[in-house]
Amino acid sequence: MRRIVVTPNCVSDSEAADALICGDERAVYADRGYTQKARRERLAGAGIKDRIMHRRTSNRKPLPPWKERLNKLISRRRAPVEGVFSVVKRLYGQGRARCHRLGTVSVDAVAAVTVYNLKRAVRLLEPPNRRRRAPAGA
Repeated sequence: MRRIVVTPNCVSDSEAADALICGDERAVYADRGYTQKARRERLAGAGIKDRIMHRRTSNRKPLPPWKERLNKLISRRRAPVEGVFSVVKRLYGQGRARCHRLGTVSVDAVAAVTVYNLKRAVRLLEPPNRRRRAPAGA
């Protein structure tokens, strides 16, 4: 993880999404909740590939087949990233906030993400023959 933004509960995830884009990405992957015409235009203007999933229109017509196929391809790339959030929530206790102060919650979140990044860096730097394999079914 390269950036983290902690907001109060009353702020939508989509509102904070633009603050997470660094500008040097090759592509931005996101689910249907982040669909905005202005965001797509900003990504195109910055030369970043738009991999935000498409949402049905308000008249509830089904998506065209090419958008359905694109959504399926995007979701395959997003799935491993969602695993990172799962680990941070389950193993580092970030599923719920410990207190109501935003500053304390921010420090806890940054600490959890830092620990995750350090553990991942150690795992990536290990020689291939020393890497531990996960047991089957884990």
